[in-house]
Amino acid sequence: MTSTLVKSLSRLSRPTLIDLALHWLDKHASCAPYLASNRTIAESDEEDYLFPPAHSIGELRSIWKTLKVDEDAGSKQHVIDRIVDGDWRRGLTLYQHATIDFAYLTANDTALRWTALRLTPLESSSSLTAGASGEASEPPVAKKRKTSHGTAPQVSYPTISPSTFLQTLKASLSPLLKATYHLTTLSISPNQRLPVLRLYLSPNTAFAPRSSNIPRSARHATDTGRVMYIALPQSCPYVYVSLAGASASAASSTARGSAGAASNAKTQAQQTKMDVTTMKRLVIEAIPKALSRAHERWALEGTKLTCRGLSALGALRSGGRPGTAGGAYAVLHAEGAGKEAAEPSPVDVAARSYPSPPPEGDGEADGEEANAMFFPDKASGATEDSERASRKRKAEVDVRFGPQDQVKRARLDRVTARIADVCRPRGEGRGVVDAAPVSVTFCGADVHGGLRALAELGVLDLQCMPGWVAGEEGQSVISV
Repeated sequence: MTSTLVKSLSRLSRPTLIDLALHWLDKHASCAPYLASNRTIAESDEEDYLFPPAHSIGELRSIWKTLKVDEDAGSKQHVIDRIVDGDWRRGLTLYQHATIDFAYLTANDTALRWTALRLTPLESSSSLTAGASGEASEPPVAKKRKTSHGTAPQVSYPTISPSTFLQTLKASLSPLLKATYHLTTLSISPNQRLPVLRLYLSPNTAFAPRSSNIPRSARHATDTGRVMYIALPQSCPYVYVSLAGASASAASSTARGSAGAASNAKTQAQQTKMDVTTMKRLVIEAIPKALSRAHERWALEGTKLTCRGLSALGALRSGGRPGTAGGAYAVLHAEGAGKEAAEPSPVDVAARSYPSPPPEGDGEADGEEANAMFFPDKASGATEDSERASRKRKAEVDVRFGPQDQVKRARLDRVTARIADVCRPRGEGRGVVDAAPVSVTFCGADVHGGLRALAELGVLDLQCMPGWVAGEEGQSVISV
């Protein structure tokens, strides 16, 4: 049993594994199971009869449907053992590995770290120079430059067709590298579905012959360092890219071996890592080329937004909302006229008022005064003052961070603030020393939600707090 394959399957739940097995049986042309009708003589001699092979696809499908209906028929480990050592004992294809990754990504939105890239139009410019003698000069050389966002006219961004983008990207990358593509659609919100393309960068060269769709080693097929994802949101000038971490196969090959071969394995691992990095760079450079058409060229530029989860990127950089800011400005993105009418705009200062404390002399206050006769240690006046201050602080927090129950906040797990303008210390002889830049990084499941909780407790001074603390920039990397 392959430990890496078992680890990859163990991330999924039992119902998800059974649904995947039934899906593979529907695609039996590319996910051929092990049957009694297609086994060889050598395979029949080596059978251990722990999972006897079925005679047909229909019989095998009925077995998996029984496992789906009857939860007592087998545990999750039994389902994994049947996949690895039973029905697909020859190995899983790259298509099956892709479906496993997408099933895990569907169940766990924060499984990958995504980066938003913006599509920027390119404009052709050429200058024609003439000689002093009046003769025609050489043909002008066309140059590409980015158009200015402030003076550029209204730009019609390209309509992204996932299938056309896949074919164009494959044609651009096929002479350079060898990759396996898998295109599917993920649901990141109840009313938004996102096409996502998965690329597995093969360790072989682009011109290596293709012998089988089953990889030689499951360790290479499950290597997250060779997998990258491209998400294509509709009706917006953004593209989401997810790059995995270091190569697992390179790390494992470096860890084992004798002391004499350790240096060679480390060198090969570094070369492999550099090759994978180069291939991923080629893929990113080919994305705007796949979206470009005649007389419409595009380039990619950074947005300083990287986070875990497609839902957070969809809330900040997508076509579903007109803006990209968070914090108090998230009120402007509320969907529906009822929500917009329920809460005034953050720029309408005159219409906003703090909640007033309850009137004095009501029944509750009289009851507290009566109790104070028997419990003199309890100060009712101090309690009222603390409650009044808490309500006022809560209203001030809603002004800076936005109403918590109205807008679904984008959860950023990492926010970095780079402070370039540092106050230099006073004193003679210190003015000539350049102050080093300071970077502050906040990490957590929800950075701005945690800062909001600190503000509600009174730890943060809302009067002196900058806007990026509340998420008004809509970025994960801020320069102050």
